Amino acid sequence: SERYDCVIMEGPALNDYSDSKELIDFADKVIPVFSAKSSLTHRDRESIKYFKSINGKLMGTVLNKVPFKYLTY
Repeated sequence: SERYDCVIMEGPALNDYSDSKELIDFADKVIPVFSAKSSLTHRDRESIKYFKSINGKLMGTVLNKVPFKYLTY
């Protein structure tokens, strides 16, 4: 924090690995990324519950892989 205003860390999918949960301890904020090309599974719902429990660190979410035809400006 003395040298940088912002440090972005990327972690593996929370469902598959526990590494991301370890990184959250070092993060001020967390932004999970979900794919529009897949349905939410039971494991995804468990991850969402986990994100809600991390004491205000959840900053928002990103929905990627949204087909261009659904984007409007």
